[in-house]
Amino acid sequence: MANIDIKSVEDLIRLSPYLGLDLVSLSDIREKQEVELVESIIQQSLRELRDKKLNSIQEPYFFIGSVDFMVNQKDNGEIKFSIVEANGGNSRGISAIQKGGWEAMYNGFLETLRFSEEDPLILIGHPEEDILLYEKIFLAENFRRKFDLSLEREDNTDDSGIILEPYKKIIPKLRLKDGNPRYEGKKVDILIGDGIVRRKRNFEEKGKKGQLNAIVTNQIFPETDDKSLTYHAVQLSEEKLSNFRVYPLNYWRAWNKDQLISICEKVLDQEGEIVIKPYGGSGGRGIDIISKKEDIENKVGGSVEDFGERFGPERNPFPYTICEKVNFRPINWKGTKRNFDIRIYVARKGDELVPAGGLARVALEPFDEKRRKEGFVVNLSGYDGLDIDRGLALNKSNFNILNLDKKDFKDMFSASVTLFHNMVKYHDKIIKEWKY
Repeated sequence: MANIDIKSVEDLIRLSPYLGLDLVSLSDIREKQEVELVESIIQQSLRELRDKKLNSIQEPYFFIGSVDFMVNQKDNGEIKFSIVEANGGNSRGISAIQKGGWEAMYNGFLETLRFSEEDPLILIGHPEEDILLYEKIFLAENFRRKFDLSLEREDNTDDSGIILEPYKKIIPKLRLKDGNPRYEGKKVDILIGDGIVRRKRNFEEKGKKGQLNAIVTNQIFPETDDKSLTYHAVQLSEEKLSNFRVYPLNYWRAWNKDQLISICEKVLDQEGEIVIKPYGGSGGRGIDIISKKEDIENKVGGSVEDFGERFGPERNPFPYTICEKVNFRPINWKGTKRNFDIRIYVARKGDELVPAGGLARVALEPFDEKRRKEGFVVNLSGYDGLDIDRGLALNKSNFNILNLDKKDFKDMFSASVTLFHNMVKYHDKIIKEWKY
């Protein structure tokens, strides 16, 4: 079982400047998580999921992830939930949830060992200058402890072990030979996370077809990177998700800039406002909202440029997803009306998927007639550093601020698990239908 020594984590963060690192703690959010409340919601959700048989898993396609929800206000005052994003096996920020949930996420990563060689080579990637690098460091330490406890290593060779490096250092050293990922000539058995695969074109193409001879967290990465596939999975799951008040968004897909502009022009009249999202983005990069036809070309150009500035020319932002803007219900935050979303984390536990915890994230600015992305995109990072103040733990006080209750969160917990359950269930069908 994974174990996290919180004091060691905070000591590493405190001492990080001596190591040339600039690490940021999420303890201000984590310490405000109401553990008994969160655990009671998890147990309610699990009883429901097991009863409806919505959380079983056998395939090595999924290990950890998260789902982002917006509260969608209907005209009669009733609320429903819209899934705006799903995130794969490289989810960051798990140190913001309660300690038990953080450990559940690490246990989800450790489940990869069930499907790998006895003495695996594990490759863990992270962004350059990762301010949450300690999450990966302690993940690597938990893998090391697991080796010590369960793996026979008498015949250990240099081809097994744990490598933790930034993506920029990993990618030049990776090769593909007969479908086997190799790092400096050594066969890689487990890739943590899917961001490694996404950054290597031939790895990405093989990974989409399930032709990489390695465990990838997660193999369903096309369904989380390509938001149109996320929304397609929501559509395929509509009957089940409606039990939790989740309904699909209208969406479209564009394979190049001209097509993106054309689709935006066609659908803007019927939707009133639309949101554009690039393939494989993070930190809100490239996401923008469009409400006027005269803004389309500038918004599209700015989105593509924003994505390129963050990820470089080797990353392709297409296919883009165009979707309806959620009629979100704002909250009062620091004297203004703000947009917010809810992120729910999910982990694998044996042959089950379980909710692990979550948090709310409030937009940087009020949402106004200017339709600036800072008033709509709620990422805590992606602007200037990491704005922890806008992250709200799950507790009774914040439930009041969000105007949500235990049943609302139980529904989002259950919907998150159900979505990943069905992403795995329909994965081969989705890849085939969308000609990946």
